[in-house]
Amino acid sequence: MSIGLRRAVAAFIAALALVYAVRAVGAAPDAYVYTERDVGRALTEAAQRHGVSRAFLRCIAFYETGGTFDPYAIGDDGRSHGAFQLYEHGLLPTFYAWGYTTPYSPYQAADFVAAWGKRNGWQAWTPVRWGLC
Repeated sequence: MSIGLRRAVAAFIAALALVYAVRAVGAAPDAYVYTERDVGRALTEAAQRHGVSRAFLRCIAFYETGGTFDPYAIGDDGRSHGAFQLYEHGLLPTFYAWGYTTPYSPYQAADFVAAWGKRNGWQAWTPVRWGLC
């Protein structure tokens, strides 16, 4: 096998591994892969859009992700999703009903949390109930 063909095969395998890794977290294979930096930007945008405290949203995301701000965080034995840990038997169905498509997008999740919290209160999030935020 020539060096060029080996490189092409290696690149294909690496791309395939990325597709499977992204699928494992529930995103489309051609979707943008979000980072912790995106979470920070999303917090700023959502806070400004909805007139809520960025520090408050950050506090919720901090506690819900264990301080990692991982937009692909999964908790509660696979039932809570994203940086705000939207729960399958909690606010996740409302998230989808409001027209959002993936809890792993920090932009969608932060926007939803800011809108929901401003409209309905913040008690849905454990760090708020426990007085941490």
